Amino acid sequence: SCVALSGDGRFIAAGSCGLASREDPATGAFISAAEISLWEVGDADVEPKCRQLLGHLGGAVQAMCFSPDSQRLVSVGNADDGMLSVWDLKHATLQCSQRLEHGLGHAVVWAHPSTIVTSGAFGAVTLWTEQQQPHGHGGPTKFQDDVLTVGHRESHQSALALCPRWLARAHGAEAVFACGSQDGDVTVLALPQRTVLARWRAAEAEITKIVWCHDSLACGSASGTVVVWGLTDTYPQAGSVPTHVFDLGARVLDMAWQAQGGDGVAVTADSSMWYVGVEDESTTPLARGHGSPIRRIAACETSGLVASCAEDSSCVKLWEAESLDLIAEVLLEDSVTVCAAVVWEGFCAVGGSD
Repeated sequence: SCVALSGDGRFIAAGSCGLASREDPATGAFISAAEISLWEVGDADVEPKCRQLLGHLGGAVQAMCFSPDSQRLVSVGNADDGMLSVWDLKHATLQCSQRLEHGLGHAVVWAHPSTIVTSGAFGAVTLWTEQQQPHGHGGPTKFQDDVLTVGHRESHQSALALCPRWLARAHGAEAVFACGSQDGDVTVLALPQRTVLARWRAAEAEITKIVWCHDSLACGSASGTVVVWGLTDTYPQAGSVPTHVFDLGARVLDMAWQAQGGDGVAVTADSSMWYVGVEDESTTPLARGHGSPIRRIAACETSGLVASCAEDSSCVKLWEAESLDLIAEVLLEDSVTVCAAVVWEGFCAVGGSD
């Protein structure tokens, strides 16, 4: 459901969208919870070590973010779970788990070593400040939550992004972040002052992802557009015009951009990955998947080919794993739904149901 990379490049975390059952090492009991897979990446010739974190008992993992020192991970559960969890990466243990405001969190950033920010329902942005334990007193980690209302209470705050450190220092702030709303508005706030630095209509639909580059802000939306705003001199305001608008055709799920903002990569809801070139105003599909959730995949180690099929689809796609190139598509009769595929030595066997 979501992926996060630590700032030092040592850890990769992947959150699941369903419940898994695992044995608790401490008690021996089996726990059913959404799973976070944590990979620790070492030398190139050493296979990454993977550990499983179980803490969101009610549902899927909605969003994750590593701490600035890459020692901890914060995760937010979906509406069925409604919890914020903080993990110690050295021991792969849960430090604390606390209820989100209104039981809903859309996005999370670790704004400062002791401050976490989450966005949620009814215009709520919550600041989570770590409480210092008295000297010599142990005990569980606790975060004090403080709820701010940003924009309209009827609108969810759906995306968050931190500004570069140099800009936060220029504002005399510990952190500056942008939050995007369901209405397409962006609000920029400074911490700890809680000063609203800017607010403007950045997209015509819900903002699903924000990336803050050196002197620009890229906003992905539910309508499939990526809107790039220049921040060279001042923040945009009512009536401002974006520097670039790209139409990718389907809801933007995630984005990653070059630090200087020259180009980026976006993933859309139709299972496509796009390269977005800002300078030459181009969009190039890097990989195009199925238009519905993938149901089965199969791989052949000797040929390096991968076959995939999706729900309610009569199409099988064959990929070259290393390059992500689409080699072939097989379209069965419309009345047949593909249920499985097997790849072996250049052959692809497909099973379906009518």
